[in-house]
Amino acid sequence: MRNKIYVSDVITVDVVKQLEKGKNYLIGSEMGSGKNHWARNILLPYALDNRKRTLIVTHRAQTKAQQNAYLAPFKEACERQFLGGLFRTESYQTFSNMIKRNDPEILQFDYIVHDEAHALVSDASFNTQTEVVFNFLNENTNAIKILMTGTYEGLGYLPWKNKLEILKEANYYNNNINNLYRYEEDETILAIVDNEVKQGNKVLVFHNSKDTTSHFNVGKAAVLHSGNRHSSEEFNQIAETQQFDVDVLNTTKLMTEATEIKDKKLKVIINHGLSDIDAVAQAPARSRDEEGIDYYYKRISKRSIVTKLNHLDKQLGYYEKFTELGEIEFVNEYGLDIIHKSMKAFYLDTVIDPISNQQYTRLRVSNTGLASLSYQYDYYEFMNEHGFEAAISKYFPDKAYIDLEQLKREGFIQLDIVDNYVDKKIFKDQQQELCNVICNKYGLRAKNGSTKVGMKTINSFFEENSIPFQIESKKESKGENRNKMYWILNKIS
Repeated sequence: MRNKIYVSDVITVDVVKQLEKGKNYLIGSEMGSGKNHWARNILLPYALDNRKRTLIVTHRAQTKAQQNAYLAPFKEACERQFLGGLFRTESYQTFSNMIKRNDPEILQFDYIVHDEAHALVSDASFNTQTEVVFNFLNENTNAIKILMTGTYEGLGYLPWKNKLEILKEANYYNNNINNLYRYEEDETILAIVDNEVKQGNKVLVFHNSKDTTSHFNVGKAAVLHSGNRHSSEEFNQIAETQQFDVDVLNTTKLMTEATEIKDKKLKVIINHGLSDIDAVAQAPARSRDEEGIDYYYKRISKRSIVTKLNHLDKQLGYYEKFTELGEIEFVNEYGLDIIHKSMKAFYLDTVIDPISNQQYTRLRVSNTGLASLSYQYDYYEFMNEHGFEAAISKYFPDKAYIDLEQLKREGFIQLDIVDNYVDKKIFKDQQQELCNVICNKYGLRAKNGSTKVGMKTINSFFEENSIPFQIESKKESKGENRNKMYWILNKIS
């Protein structure tokens, strides 16, 4: 790691004074370099002193929750001075709704700060609010617009009327990764997780799909995703305290951005299948501990890269067809329903005829959707030609990955999660954990499809499949567990 230069060191109050209304400014500083610290400690105090109104926009519920927690003392200070209305934090949803209803307040802000601004592009495939927000920012001439992100390349694909002026660029040598590891087999990374938990450390796992979040059920584990965040204890803990209590937190892309976790026990972050370049780069920076973390990622196959590239090529092909045919013929050929459900470069707009007052639907090109497709296509094309590792090296330029599978093949390391239980006393509270490990590794299931299987079922499965293990049941004769039954997993030579 090189000497880190923080945002507040570069963008001082004197710089803020020189910013001009209507222009778009980019703070493209690397993750963990104090972008939000700058907003709270440089921009907001200056704006308050000069009676300027500030809006901070963020794209994730947990990001807004953390912003509100950080800004609570500042908000209280404003209210004591009867200046509580001079700044607001809003989500994409609320901000876009204000835009749609032509809320006059949105034109009264002197500063609009867009946190994690790369979401204008990265979220465009599933969040239609990105188009509303981008179009407003692009047209707005009243405010000084500041976009903050550590992964800003995608923003260059948007058709800005006033080009982005860079206030600070990223130095990706300043990252928090101690070691970078690649794995292929779930068994390999499960052994790592199990070992970390046994040492009293915590693990954060980002999954490409909710379907795999139950595969890392080691120690005290929890799952957090967009569908359960409102009822998730871990979600609230992270928002309020920047920590979580469980040993292993399994989550999705939901948590890869903006969330700050300050927990010295968090030693390992795992990317289990994410190939989206912004998410890959953002994920390790969720830990803000100065000691850094070890970052593990699952190998992205050539086949999956080609599949994604073909999908993007097809999507961009629809846009080319649209420019060739024009709106009417394109709609006639494909139909609005298919376009709406399947084509990411467009959106449907409801228009009211000023004379007849009748409503009708128009097909529009989505600036953010098209930018997202083009940005992703270029990255996956690069991955296809040069490999996934070459693509991510931009964000981790000082880190060469260590191939765990190769080390296993050559006998330098042994990573078998089942071996971690051999010749150890496994009492009742740990027995289901062992069952989960065995079932996940070997595919054993009970008749109802669950992993709740007994010792006899496991031993029969081992024997039938020539797996060199056997479980014995014994009674403890001394100590605090005296007279309690436990299992011993024996390895048969």
